[in-house]
Amino acid sequence: MNRDNIIILVSGAARSGKSKYAEQLIKDRDKVIYLATFRNNIKDYNWNERIEKHKRRRPKEWGLLENYEDINREIASIKNENTLLIDSVGGIVYQELQTSCQKWDEFTKAFIKTLKSFRGMIVLVIEEVGWGISPIDEESNVFIDRIGEFTENLEAIAQESYLIIHGNPINLKRHI
Repeated sequence: MNRDNIIILVSGAARSGKSKYAEQLIKDRDKVIYLATFRNNIKDYNWNERIEKHKRRRPKEWGLLENYEDINREIASIKNENTLLIDSVGGIVYQELQTSCQKWDEFTKAFIKTLKSFRGMIVLVIEEVGWGISPIDEESNVFIDRIGEFTENLEAIAQESYLIIHGNPINLKRHI
């Protein structure tokens, strides 16, 4: 890992304040690029309103990257010394949900390699899932399994990790 490479994870449940906390971590940094992983759903008013709320909260000078085709290529193309906020890992998993287990494994290994080679700070927002009832459909279970394993792999390379509950951060690395 590069000496200049800093990876921070910010996880939490839906509407826990994880994105807001991630934004606060980097609010004073120059050259921030916000990488949005979920595509806009024009038919879903509530989803679009959540996206707009996030946009209104972010500083206007931050760059925005969305609707990409290959996240690894996009991250690799970003000039070093930038700060990258990836919101969120759930969007990455969702976009790759239909891929085979082998392709998923290859993708996650390539993604981690891409993150480790980036010179600068990367903050990843991650949805905590699986604390409720187990879903009965296969797609939901694949999503839960993949995001859980992916998060563990990301945790292994992160220097800092926070769980957000009620808007409050718990430093997970301090409790190891």
